[in-house]
Amino acid sequence: FPEQAVAVLARMAAYRRWLGSSVSEMPTPVDDVDPEPVRRIIESAAGDRRQRLHWAECQIVLSCYGIDVASGSVVDADRVDAVLAAAHRIGYPVAVKATTGRTGVSAAAGTALDCSDDDAVRRALTLMAPGGPVLVQAMVAPGVDVRVHAVVDSALGATLGVGLGGRHADTIGDVVHRLVPLSLAAAREALAETRAGAALAEAGVGTDQLAQVMARVGQLLEDHPELRRVDLNPVLAGPTAATVTDATIELGPAKADPGALRRLQ
Repeated sequence: FPEQAVAVLARMAAYRRWLGSSVSEMPTPVDDVDPEPVRRIIESAAGDRRQRLHWAECQIVLSCYGIDVASGSVVDADRVDAVLAAAHRIGYPVAVKATTGRTGVSAAAGTALDCSDDDAVRRALTLMAPGGPVLVQAMVAPGVDVRVHAVVDSALGATLGVGLGGRHADTIGDVVHRLVPLSLAAAREALAETRAGAALAEAGVGTDQLAQVMARVGQLLEDHPELRRVDLNPVLAGPTAATVTDATIELGPAKADPGALRRLQ
């Protein structure tokens, strides 16, 4: 019957279009990076038998790869003077966030935004009881919450997902995956397939800044095979910048390259 032949021709045409899009622009290494401090941080964490980097370490790692991160410090909430000192050092207004997993965007739920003075910080700490480490962080200009999430799969190697971000990113389920490394064209195409891309277009925000973040995260995983997971959620994407406001970076044993499927063209 002719239907099978038509289906094969359709798949061949779709594959040709794919070859002519993201793969036509092969990934090129990002050269304005500084991998040496990242190696030292990874070695230090491995020596301490830690599988997750501290916030300060995440800041350094991402900054070394040209990824904009909102400045912040982790302080014990019981040390109110230290929290206030961090807020003064960063400069008001600040966000105060509990580092323990909570749901919601309110001080009682562990996230106090736009704290404009010492009294606002004190009120936030009171509402966040019980105490524990809190992240005092510079406020970032409003934008679209996007999640950039890279993991290392035992069969595929490193893959990167992008979609709408925020506390409910997993529930929303807006994610498109690409193999690492990926070109800027592939990053932009991935964004275009997500609801995050539609939200960016509606807000009049271009995708170039986020595509750069995606490519640089891919380069980070390429350069450091000890990294098993990099989760940037959210990245606030605005007209002039894409700024990371929360990050998780996890380590594991380095694995040999399983042979990237990108090579099968």
